[in-house]
Amino acid sequence: MRLRTLRPAVALAAALTAVPAVATAAPGPVAATPPSSPSSCGVSTPPVVVSSGAVARTTARLSSSCPLGSSATWRLVGPNGRQVSKVSISGSRAVTVSIPTRSAATFGNYRLVPVSGTDTDYGLMIVTPGSVAVKAGSRLAAKDSGRTTTVVATRWDAATRKQVAWSRARVTLQRRTCTGTTCTWSIAGTTRTDSRGRATLPRPAGNAGSFRVVTAASATVGGRTVVLGGH
Repeated sequence: MRLRTLRPAVALAAALTAVPAVATAAPGPVAATPPSSPSSCGVSTPPVVVSSGAVARTTARLSSSCPLGSSATWRLVGPNGRQVSKVSISGSRAVTVSIPTRSAATFGNYRLVPVSGTDTDYGLMIVTPGSVAVKAGSRLAAKDSGRTTTVVATRWDAATRKQVAWSRARVTLQRRTCTGTTCTWSIAGTTRTDSRGRATLPRPAGNAGSFRVVTAASATVGGRTVVLGGH
């Protein structure tokens, strides 16, 4: 009896039909790829807030570096190192921060110390610190005779809840000069106020240009400016 042998082409077809088919899953949504490093987020506030009352108010919002949908919390720590409150911000909305200013010790630099933060896409993120200076409000009055300028400076006193003489305040007389469209202010004189908050500055020779007097801000008191005009 003779055995029949399959031709090569027929044998290959038979082998292929013998291999079971493998089911393939339908493509699903592609998962977001987390960043190589955690995202970071900071807080944005005005650098200085001035108060002439029992409470200083300012606004805080997440900085532009924060990913969309972020939320973060900071501890607001006063000049004495004690926590005043917590500041929690979510999304793009600004929040109002109230800081009690009922004594001289409450004026100075406040730190925003990171507590926690989350990014809706990737979870936890790095939260960076911030700061804001709280200063007592001040006032400045000036009388200009053309030959001398007399000023009276006052500052807010939290203990008496009124404006009091700002002694030893640094006062400068500045002159504005312009060349073409470019104008600059230069110092024409400087002095300090006496115990009554008063000071007198002589006008420099040559009265061309406009003048102004400026009380320089200190660590706890905000500065003021009064424009005098030219003569």
